[in-house]
Amino acid sequence: MKKKFIVTLITLLIMTVLLSLLVACVPSDPEKAKEKMSDLGYKSATSLFGLMNIGDAVDGTYHGVKDSDSLFVIWFKNKDDAKEFEGAVQELIDSIKDNILFSAIDTSKYEYKRSGKVVYFGTEQAIKDFQSL
Repeated sequence: MKKKFIVTLITLLIMTVLLSLLVACVPSDPEKAKEKMSDLGYKSATSLFGLMNIGDAVDGTYHGVKDSDSLFVIWFKNKDDAKEFEGAVQELIDSIKDNILFSAIDTSKYEYKRSGKVVYFGTEQAIKDFQSL
């Protein structure tokens, strides 16, 4: 009985670890991610990040749009830069809300996430699509 419990517990732990690895993975190569998002029907759009001074810490950026879904992605060179920028994402979203040029964007539907060196935010469906790559 005790042996069966231990085997079951170990199996559950292994499954939990594998599931968390699958969920947490996002593309690490900007060019491949752009191609795959295009295959899902997303069109590249002019990114706000081109207007921002985020320096040499960035490996790549992407802004994709599909119908009412939108996704912004920044690939940083290291995790520390990604963590530092993560806090600025909310400020960026708030500044979009306050900017009359972006008043048509419903940022209440936007969420943001970070996975290692990648910071991304957008609509729920766009994030699901990006995480599925």
